[in-house]
Amino acid sequence: MSDTELEQRFAAGIRRAGDEAVPAPDLATRGLRRGKQLRRRRRAGIAVAAALVVGGVGVTAGTLGDGLLGGDGGTSSPAAASKSPAGGGTLSAEAVADLVAGELRRVERLGADHEVSVLYSRGTAAPEGKSEDKALAGNPFATLVFDDGGGKAGVSVSFERQDPAYLRQSGHLSCPDKETTKYDSCKVTKLAGGATLVLYQGYTYPDNRPGPRDWSATYATKDGAMVRASALNSTEEKGAPTTRKQPPLTLDQLKELALSKAWQPILAGMARPAAQAPQEHRGVRSEEIAKTLIPLLPRGLVAVRPRQDDTKGYATVVADDGRGEVLFGINVDQWERPDSAKEKNSGAPEADPYAQADVLADGTKVLVEQGPGEKGGKGVQRWLVDVLRSDGRRVVINLHNTPAQWKDATRADMPLTMEQLRKIALDPSWQELKLT
Repeated sequence: MSDTELEQRFAAGIRRAGDEAVPAPDLATRGLRRGKQLRRRRRAGIAVAAALVVGGVGVTAGTLGDGLLGGDGGTSSPAAASKSPAGGGTLSAEAVADLVAGELRRVERLGADHEVSVLYSRGTAAPEGKSEDKALAGNPFATLVFDDGGGKAGVSVSFERQDPAYLRQSGHLSCPDKETTKYDSCKVTKLAGGATLVLYQGYTYPDNRPGPRDWSATYATKDGAMVRASALNSTEEKGAPTTRKQPPLTLDQLKELALSKAWQPILAGMARPAAQAPQEHRGVRSEEIAKTLIPLLPRGLVAVRPRQDDTKGYATVVADDGRGEVLFGINVDQWERPDSAKEKNSGAPEADPYAQADVLADGTKVLVEQGPGEKGGKGVQRWLVDVLRSDGRRVVINLHNTPAQWKDATRADMPLTMEQLRKIALDPSWQELKLT
């Protein structure tokens, strides 16, 4: 690879990482936190690692456990598996790419005349250098480009090991909100042995910006091993034109790729993560948030689609007064100041997001914002009221003049005034809800 090519790939990886970075929920994301986190999690591992194209030397890891990738109908290519050492050895970026290419050829039934090229890859070795680089250790992947006759396309397979308790809480294995993320289908299936499979058909951009389709299958075992196989109708996620109408692999083929037993050598070469402390974030159950908002709506504004799931601290409610549907996004949680350790490391104090808030007599802080929507829908406006009580309880209400942020506006105005929205956010009933 020439110096110019390496610089171009490094820059592309950095651009991807920057595009997917999401601020803390207390700042820009506010009520959109969950949808953006899910999107970021799907992308961040490959996006950042793409900048680190070359592998290093690292430590070996333990062996597979609990029949990893072996008990749910997974298949494998003996030829591909024979290219890599069995057991707990370290694998190079080239070895990982060879395994992925072999399985792609098997699943897609590609002949020898079909060229499969490696765009990016990473092995299981721990990189040398700064601690933030070493954090990427143990997350191998390969991104390939091939043409089945319908146009060149990119296919990626990435591998992770997470603490199982963290994985259950993280949102990796659930579907994003339809109201905040544009996608065509998503299905979560619980498999034998405690494994989970997520089949997803969406887009590189979860809004109305043009970009490739992104189809994927994500498989995770109960002990925290995770494989994600994805395909685009373009050679890259961003910066490249679409080359075909659909990605080259069907969801069934992506599922077969994700469940392949050929990945055992890769996963065996990945260090098992240390147990992570439980997330300390405290919030109100989604169902309770939606139930509290509905009776606070003005007369004539009726809730038509409250979204109530297992999300903690956030809920959405679509409402209609007969003149067009609107979307409420509500956060109710316990707010904490930014980590002082981060302030120490950065050398500067974190900005106070409530520095410009109105302060009421009881110490309650209120922020009010009005502006355009963030997901590209034509004519979409966003109103926001952010209330922080003196005990740290936070209530944030986003209102959009559309039933889904990425869709065009259904009306030019809002169904209530900003003063009414402010009154809803300040209602004392929010203080009575239980944080968990």
